Amino acid sequence: MAEKTPLQIFYDKETNQLEQDVAYLDTQLDKYDDHINGITPLANPSDEAYAQTVVDANRHLSQAVNFGVVATGCGCSVVGVSVTVYYEIAQNVMDNNSYAGYDGDDPLGEASPTNLTNGEGGSTTLNPSNYGRGIDNQVSLGSSTPLIYISANQIDLFGLPIVGTCTATCAELYTAQQDAISAYNSAKASGPRSQYATTSKSIKEEAAEYRKQSWAFSRGRRNTLNRKDRIANFYPNAGPSGINT
Repeated sequence: MAEKTPLQIFYDKETNQLEQDVAYLDTQLDKYDDHINGITPLANPSDEAYAQTVVDANRHLSQAVNFGVVATGCGCSVVGVSVTVYYEIAQNVMDNNSYAGYDGDDPLGEASPTNLTNGEGGSTTLNPSNYGRGIDNQVSLGSSTPLIYISANQIDLFGLPIVGTCTATCAELYTAQQDAISAYNSAKASGPRSQYATTSKSIKEEAAEYRKQSWAFSRGRRNTLNRKDRIANFYPNAGPSGINT
């Protein structure tokens, strides 16, 4: 067996160090995974509360819309033409690194949001599978729907009360719609919703910090393995006979 050249001996030492580096990086990556998995669930309660404000708001808006439709069919007086309103979607703000296994070059780049709610309108439900994800929370506009406002003044041209043709009177439908609109506005009030979002964000930012470090270690591991492969491929050329041309 030919005696190794000084360059091959150097490569042997470097390869040994690279193998130790990979083992160390694997240990660190496991630790970061444990940290991230421990932090992420802490945002579940605030994410749920945040999403619940959207579920409630959509339910009340759906009720208000339905009362307007019913009142129109019952012959009640309504205010002008309908207005367009939008249901809401509760979401996680995501960066690339929020997605498991991301190995690209832009970990902090903007990525597609994930939903904290499912469905729309009165059928909106919570989506617990996405609690704790991402770097922040947001509310996006969902589908649109026409809202017909019931008139407070249910008086016909002769000055007589408009009762309507349904079981509930027009005045009762007006009150029911106003209650639904009030509940809708309360559900989407910025105070409680912002408080829940702030709580979630503080937790998600901590998890995001560990994900950034994990991404850096993962990138380092990949580069280390690439270097090890390059040495292995070049190693024969570092022998006594050199590179065959």
